Amino acid sequence: MKSVNMVPKKRINPYCPECEHQIDHLENVQSGHIRCEYKLDRKGKLKIIEGDFDVDCNYNVWECPECNAPLFEDEDEAVEFLANKKSIVVCGRCCTWDKVDTMVMTHDKDMGNYYECKDEKRCDNA
Repeated sequence: MKSVNMVPKKRINPYCPECEHQIDHLENVQSGHIRCEYKLDRKGKLKIIEGDFDVDCNYNVWECPECNAPLFEDEDEAVEFLANKKSIVVCGRCCTWDKVDTMVMTHDKDMGNYYECKDEKRCDNA
């Protein structure tokens, strides 16, 4: 049997729509309560021996690690974004950003290709 050398394609990391940095991870910020047990070590300094974090689901956001912009509230959308399966783009008219499926690509001779909100009322309200 002939062996085949499979070289994985290099994954291209997505760009933050807010700060435009290329990012390879997101930060998940959650609200809740942390309960930890501490004891003194031999040097008299506090040392954690056990800790639990209880999420209260009041705040759960996936943020850009560079600018801390909140990008997603849904974990599946965050995974799709990191896998470059779901793009977020900025509207060329109102400068709001959203998922690419809520935008339409437009062309202008001076600006070239850019995205605009499909819902024009949204641009007017921004």
